[in-house]
Amino acid sequence: MSEKDQIINQLTQELAKERKNSAEQKQVIGNLHQQLQTEQETNANLKQKLSQQEQNHANLINAYQITLKDKQAAEKQVNYYETQLKIIVKSIYQ
Repeated sequence: MSEKDQIINQLTQELAKERKNSAEQKQVIGNLHQQLQTEQETNANLKQKLSQQEQNHANLINAYQITLKDKQAAEKQVNYYETQLKIIVKSIYQ
């Protein structure tokens, strides 16, 4: 085999290696792109869940505040009727 043939053979082998390497890199890039897309979708879903949880939290706080006001109003009514009842009982026994 001549030196020229050896060089051609060596370059052909190197080209084959580079092509194989390039194909592997393209596969890795494709996999990374798919992984990135999946992670972006996951991120979007998590953002949506977080937003829903924040809304639920705000709703719970609002419901708690309403319940607290209702409790205070009910306590005022109880106190009022308790006072009225005491007045009635007192007037009956006088």
